[in-house]
Amino acid sequence: NTLTDAGVVRSSSAFTAAASLNPKSRAIGPGTYQLHSHMSASRAVALLLNPKSRVDYSVTIPEGFTAAAIVARIAAETPISTASLNAALKDPTGLGLPSYANGKPEGFLFPATYDIQPGETATDVLKAMVARFDQAATDAKLANGARKLGLSEDDVITLASIVQREGRLVADYPKIAEVFLNRLHAGMRLDSDATLYYILPANHGQLTATDLQIDSPYNTRLNTGLPPTPINSPGQAAIDAVIHHASTNDLYFVTIDKAGHTAFATTLDQFNQLVQESIANGVTQ
Repeated sequence: NTLTDAGVVRSSSAFTAAASLNPKSRAIGPGTYQLHSHMSASRAVALLLNPKSRVDYSVTIPEGFTAAAIVARIAAETPISTASLNAALKDPTGLGLPSYANGKPEGFLFPATYDIQPGETATDVLKAMVARFDQAATDAKLANGARKLGLSEDDVITLASIVQREGRLVADYPKIAEVFLNRLHAGMRLDSDATLYYILPANHGQLTATDLQIDSPYNTRLNTGLPPTPINSPGQAAIDAVIHHASTNDLYFVTIDKAGHTAFATTLDQFNQLVQESIANGVTQ
């Protein structure tokens, strides 16, 4: 009756009959479409099967995006405003954030591709992203994995976000996660540049000696333990890498070549040698 009420076709029975004659009509799905008034029923069916008639917005959120970057991407590619998205982020109850997020959305807006329908609100979109995170957490058996690690669920997501930012190749994620876990258990600082970059302006460039002394709980060059929140939205691979981490004694790592491979070390002397190799390869300055 929606098409009839909108004046697209003359009667719902005519549309139903036309759809029954078109074997492809089963592919017509719910959504918003741009059609014309006073169409023949068969033409309406044909347009509903044409992807170009569909009116929606497909937004892809890459792994490792911060909440601020996610807001910017959605606002740039849909009619939803930055202001409404930021307002929605301040209502953790409305977003359905898990209790262990402690009211903070950073890290819990899952990176994926989302089809956004006209009329959907900022809360609708962000809530869908949180729901997708919940599914990822279930798939990863997050609660059980955190318990085995002796960490809280939000700690696992925070660590996964650091792995996401530090790692170049997915194959290296479990070993990177193991380095950070080893350092945590040894009471060492994480010494993660990624957590410091989180509080610096985008495109900041190389860290300076002054940057390394910034007084912030996100500066893991100064503070032991994890930062207070995730630093981005980690993907499934990074979450899985923390839960199913490698088993090594490594305490250090560095990107060793321009292909993004990571090399690992157990001692500081070994690490310093790897850093020199990384410098020689034009990766580390």
